Amino acid sequence: MRQRIRAIRAASNSPAVQIGIRMTRAGRRATTAATGGTTVSGPYLVEIGNYAGFACTWIVWMRGAASAEWALTWDGMADQPDEVEFDPAFAATDSVQMVRTNTNVANLVVYATVAGTVYTSEAIACAI
Repeated sequence: MRQRIRAIRAASNSPAVQIGIRMTRAGRRATTAATGGTTVSGPYLVEIGNYAGFACTWIVWMRGAASAEWALTWDGMADQPDEVEFDPAFAATDSVQMVRTNTNVANLVVYATVAGTVYTSEAIACAI
């Protein structure tokens, strides 16, 4: 779908990374909030290490999704199902989650289901 875009001057107090213009939609859809069109991708992971008493913690998110259903797998999961968890501070369907553990874990994979499609992260590990 083609969209018309028009350039308008950026505010003089804009952050230094702007180049002097800002792109906005033009035409009848200019005031409509974008609710689709962004490609869903992820899960993306950023390790933040020792956080809130957990030896290994990762922030995990989906790009282009307002919500997701989350799941985890790891080596030894059948024997120790409580070794890894999502932070309960986040709602179960938030598009951002925090994964945390206090044990050595190998082959940890995060799964996110968005609109019936399952997305898989790269395998990660925690070595204490």
